Amino acid sequence: MSKLEQTRGNKIATYEHKLQADIKIANQRQSSFRRLEQTNNFKRFDLSKRNCGS
Repeated sequence: MSKLEQTRGNKIATYEHKLQADIKIANQRQSSFRRLEQTNNFKRFDLSKRNCGS
């Protein structure tokens, strides 16, 4: 492997590593957003049930 190929390989490996980290962060944000969305939907449903009873 030439010096250029080695450098290119290292750059690609670094880029892939950063990409994996970004994907991990994005997935965590998405799952926490979904959890937040679910609790908000539950609260909204709860309030609407109370209003029907009155």
